[in-house]
Amino acid sequence: MDISSGLPGVFSGRGVATVILKRKRQILYTFGLTVVLVIAGSYVVPLQFSVFSTIYVRRNLPPTPNLSPAYHVVLERQEVITSEVEVIKSRAVGERVADILLARGDEPKKRALKWQFLITARAAVKRLKSQIEGFFLSLGLVNLASPREVMIKAIRDNLTVKPVVNSDIITIAYKSSDPNFAAVVVNTVTRVYIAQAHLLANREGLYDFYSEQLEISKANIKTLENKVQSIKRRGSIVSIDEQIKLKLQELSALNTQLNQMQGERMEITRKVATLNEQIQNQPDEVLSTTASRPNPRIEQMNARLLDLEMDKAKRLEVFTPVTRKIKEIDEAMDRIREKLAKEPLTVVDTQTMAKNPIRESLTVALYQAEADLNAKSARESILARNIEQLKAELRQLDEDAARLREITAAIGAAEKSYTRYVDQREDARMAAASDPKTTNVRVIHHASVPETPVYSRMFLIQIGALLGLVMGIGVAFLSELFDDSANDKKDDVEHPVNLPVLATVPENTFAREGK
Repeated sequence: MDISSGLPGVFSGRGVATVILKRKRQILYTFGLTVVLVIAGSYVVPLQFSVFSTIYVRRNLPPTPNLSPAYHVVLERQEVITSEVEVIKSRAVGERVADILLARGDEPKKRALKWQFLITARAAVKRLKSQIEGFFLSLGLVNLASPREVMIKAIRDNLTVKPVVNSDIITIAYKSSDPNFAAVVVNTVTRVYIAQAHLLANREGLYDFYSEQLEISKANIKTLENKVQSIKRRGSIVSIDEQIKLKLQELSALNTQLNQMQGERMEITRKVATLNEQIQNQPDEVLSTTASRPNPRIEQMNARLLDLEMDKAKRLEVFTPVTRKIKEIDEAMDRIREKLAKEPLTVVDTQTMAKNPIRESLTVALYQAEADLNAKSARESILARNIEQLKAELRQLDEDAARLREITAAIGAAEKSYTRYVDQREDARMAAASDPKTTNVRVIHHASVPETPVYSRMFLIQIGALLGLVMGIGVAFLSELFDDSANDKKDDVEHPVNLPVLATVPENTFAREGK
């Protein structure tokens, strides 16, 4: 049978309900078996207890007290915390913890069982495990480890070290079926880690190194002081600052005069441009006197108008006023009157020209403005040269002052280095003789014996019940998908062959029994 042909029907809403009702016994059996196994396992397998301690690593605090910041370089949080986590998880810490626990005889204790059948089951599982390990050992597939190595591996495997996000806090956790042993392991790991961190912070040979640096720094200071004395003997270096101050005041005054001169020059330049524009707009000569006479065109048009009036009077004797001839005469007379209204009464007869006095006065003003502009430009050039010369003198003074400041700063830095080396040599001496308890690591919370396990039996039983239900339904669906038999259900016949059922015949039990 094609399994995929039955998938749509099985996973439809009706198909799911049909499968659950059809396979309900199988689901219940699987569910019950899973719950029973989980309950038995929760009593046979010991519950796990989680114990943790919390430590705080101060990055801005030296690993040993009274150390200067120069001795201890503050690193980034991620770099520091990651390094500390790796130190805690290192084999060196695991070996030291295992040695301490074995020396004291601390081992995880088995929990006593109340019921005999659980004791028997645990013993059987233990014997089976021992036999399997012995078989593998005889074949050379596994190696027999010493109790110390077993302890180290158990500590490193069950130890969890996690930094708190965006903080300088680290959590050390350990899981075991014995809560007392778990607390002992976590506290021992914490103490061993603090001692190991202190050991890593100590740096040997620093005292001698800083002693050598002190001698070098002392010689450097002496050399710089000799250079200062040599420069002071060559000239009056002490008065450079006062000279720079006076030169700056003079430069400020010259810049003010230059700005004022540039403003005046720009104003005169605009005045010259304006005068040139005005002169271009003025003619060389202007009209001085004018003689006029009557306009001859007016006399001509008046004579023509008189002729038309006389012609009109004659024609009115023959024609009426509305005739075309009379209207043409009226229109001609109207045109002549319009032209008369536009013609001037007199016309120019003779004109006399003379020099333009406005142009002459503008020309005189232009010559004066150009003379002022040339004077301002010359003064501006002189001021610019003086300013450049003064700037050159200031640059020379700045170079001399910078040289003196450079030597003075070098002396100050050398003296600071000398003082720092003195402090660092003392810090190195104190760090070599400091107590391991005085570190930059602080224990916020020591591990204590927990009263409740990580997961209670009720929680495990609930998870087992949910798992049993899921497994029961899953087994039911798998059984339904791989079942080739056809029952008396209509869907069992239609889905495999993908054909509809046309009719059903009821079973005749009487005929089968011969009745």
